[in-house]
Amino acid sequence: PVVALSILFIPIYDTLRVFLRRMLKGHSPFHADKTHLHHLLLEGGFTHMQTTGILLAVNMLLVGATIGLQQIGLNKLLAVLTILAVSLNLLLNQWIQVRKKSIAVTR
Repeated sequence: PVVALSILFIPIYDTLRVFLRRMLKGHSPFHADKTHLHHLLLEGGFTHMQTTGILLAVNMLLVGATIGLQQIGLNKLLAVLTILAVSLNLLLNQWIQVRKKSIAVTR
């Protein structure tokens, strides 16, 4: 069951992240925008194939971590996955900002 959760972790995390962000801005959580992870990656200059590869690699990392850490218990594992997802999200945001700047300089 925990491995199944880890497979769905990115879509669940991304949906909750976007819903929370929209509500904090005073919008409906169902208001359409382009703040999902795949939109951010595309905006950062990655191709559709690269975006798919990045999300797949992160998902594989989370599933691998889940399989490797199953023995620590469900609550601790969820905490580790959440910390890992938030850390990767922050890293990804920084990477996208750097990439946007380098794209802007070359234009």
